[in-house]
Amino acid sequence: MRVNCLDAAKNGAELEAGGVELKATAVYLRVSVADDAVCQFSYSLDGKRFELLGDKFKAQPGMWIGAKVGLFSLAPHGAETHGYADYEWFRF
Repeated sequence: MRVNCLDAAKNGAELEAGGVELKATAVYLRVSVADDAVCQFSYSLDGKRFELLGDKFKAQPGMWIGAKVGLFSLAPHGAETHGYADYEWFRF
């Protein structure tokens, strides 16, 4: 799931911007940034063919300096466990 919070400085609501239910044990995530700061998130199950995840958006200056990307794991709603994820590596 990809989430945006456009008004975070004023405790704005987080809105789901795209999501997909995955059964795979591995997934590749990518964010592409164009020269004009237009960002596009995508994912792949094989590291070769990437599927878009949500709409493109233009990175804007705000309360924080620089881009922030977070990665987290959630259990399905109503699950008895909290869920977990193992992250093997990151490349920037």
